[in-house]
Amino acid sequence: MRLRIVFLTILTLILAACTVAGEEPGPEGTDVAATTQPTSTEAATAVPTEDATPTTIAEACQELPEVTTEGEDGVTVPENAVAVFEKTGGFAGVEETTVVYVDGRIENNKNETAQVPPEVVGTLVSTAEAAGFFDLKRNYVPEGHCCDFFNYSLTIRDCERVHTVITADEAPGTPAELWQIIDTVQSLIANTSAAVPSAGSG
Repeated sequence: MRLRIVFLTILTLILAACTVAGEEPGPEGTDVAATTQPTSTEAATAVPTEDATPTTIAEACQELPEVTTEGEDGVTVPENAVAVFEKTGGFAGVEETTVVYVDGRIENNKNETAQVPPEVVGTLVSTAEAAGFFDLKRNYVPEGHCCDFFNYSLTIRDCERVHTVITADEAPGTPAELWQIIDTVQSLIANTSAAVPSAGSG
């Protein structure tokens, strides 16, 4: 009888020890799904980050399809172009057109091309926006304004808007901001091989 009690006691202790050992986490018995913590790299990727500020209009707009402005004398802005500048008139009857593209490429109707940094083009568009170009009226040339003045047509577009403004030398009422934008465009053009004579702004 005493031997049976001793045997049962030892068996109970063995069972208790096995139960405790099964509950303790071990290197091979750990529940991975319940205890695995994300690594520092995983945690970093889970945190939303702000998008980098676009440095060029190309990055901001992604793509710019060809578009034609409204009106009978609408201006066609080629694909991925942000500015079309036309200068006509004068004593010699000048007819020059220059197109500025998002990648900094500049082309004119004399088949001359040049390249400037794309950031310069972005600055041109942002400068026009800041000067209120898209809010200017379309035409500042009064009827009968002639005869040997230079006429200027400037079309600029950003990601969503496109606007054309027309003026001429000594056209009354032309805002100073418009002359500043025209001078900026012509300075850009004049510093490339696609050079156009500078505006005689008043």
